Amino acid sequence: MRLIALAVAFVLMAGAAGPGHANAKLPAGFYGATSQEPAHAPDFRKMRLAGVQSYRLGIGWQFLQTRRHGGIYWGGLDQDVAAATKSQIELDPYISGAPRWATGCNNDHCAPVRSSLARQSWKHFVGALVNRYGPGGRFWVANPQLPNRPIRHWEIWSEENNPYFFRPKTSPKRYATLLTIASGAIHARDRGATVITGGMLGPAYGPGAITSYHLLRKLYAMPGIKGRFEAVGTHPYAPDMSSLSSQLNRTRRLMNSAGDHHTPIWITEIGWSSLRNSSGLSVGREGQARKLKRAFHIVLRNRARWRVKRLFWYAWRDTPQPGFCGFCPGAGLVTKHLKPKPAYWAYAHFAKG
Repeated sequence: MRLIALAVAFVLMAGAAGPGHANAKLPAGFYGATSQEPAHAPDFRKMRLAGVQSYRLGIGWQFLQTRRHGGIYWGGLDQDVAAATKSQIELDPYISGAPRWATGCNNDHCAPVRSSLARQSWKHFVGALVNRYGPGGRFWVANPQLPNRPIRHWEIWSEENNPYFFRPKTSPKRYATLLTIASGAIHARDRGATVITGGMLGPAYGPGAITSYHLLRKLYAMPGIKGRFEAVGTHPYAPDMSSLSSQLNRTRRLMNSAGDHHTPIWITEIGWSSLRNSSGLSVGREGQARKLKRAFHIVLRNRARWRVKRLFWYAWRDTPQPGFCGFCPGAGLVTKHLKPKPAYWAYAHFAKG
């Protein structure tokens, strides 16, 4: 009887563990959240309570170096890095955007590759980031009171297949140049760093957009490009789970057909909104939590087959956004005042186990 009772107790404990019971087998930093606007110390403390392990921080070069002959302003970024480090949250930044003095373009989303000035300045900026926040970086030397948690993962751009974010127009060749320069600058300073391609939207939306599969196929056709990145970023936004699975299946098949079987996928954005509007991704507060649960279950069930190494929810916090994104203002796990929504608790159920 005692053995039976112990067996029953074990089964009950295993069942109570929920979806997080396999977390010991997940890669470190697997559960992440991504930014819509800068996060601060209260954000990171709240993230930690939800089990957020990594934070996808946006780094806009155009905000840090506004003049060609001016220095790089590190103050705000230093604060973000310090706050995340104190909360034991890994930073996995994406670098996207360029100052107009470097590109000669009247837009902050122009790729800095069309002139020698743009290319050299981009190389210098990316290298400066690694020199400051990578292993042995100046930030860590200047802040010995902080735990030494250098940044080892760098995502290069975001949604480069979307003409809104990659100006003057989408171009696999120009993105390959951007990626090659950044990868060289990063690996010259940290040979063990992970370079991730910018997270790409699966389908093409709007004039000038190209699918992620078209861009990725063109990239793989370029000699030597496979040595320039260690992971592929994707944004498999979808109205339903069938479309989500289809996008990830297709990405994995394409990577395998290119001989890139072992390179992992990073889902650097996925999400739905708690709003109710015309956007297909706006599903209400309870709907947002339901979609999160279903999507996370699907990713976990197929993680080994798809080789998913990161899963970032978009976004951490609600925030006003320009009109081009109908679902973004309500995409957060928490409100703009950091009040948890049902999706926050659904996320914590997975991340905390």
